[in-house]
Amino acid sequence: MEWGSPDGTKARLIFMITVPEAAAGDEHLRILSLLSRRLTNAEFRERLLAAPDEPSVLRVLAEIA
Repeated sequence: MEWGSPDGTKARLIFMITVPEAAAGDEHLRILSLLSRRLTNAEFRERLLAAPDEPSVLRVLAEIA
């Protein structure tokens, strides 16, 4: 997917973070922080990219919580 990156690389992972209105404050920042820390791990990224279907992606992402 083209995102107009300055270095011309294509996006490989895209995340949408949603939280219930009751947790609207800064919960999205907590989730973003946890996610960004895990994404620095090459093995985690590769498993996420290699996941063949939605349930597999969700299993990998469940490690974040």
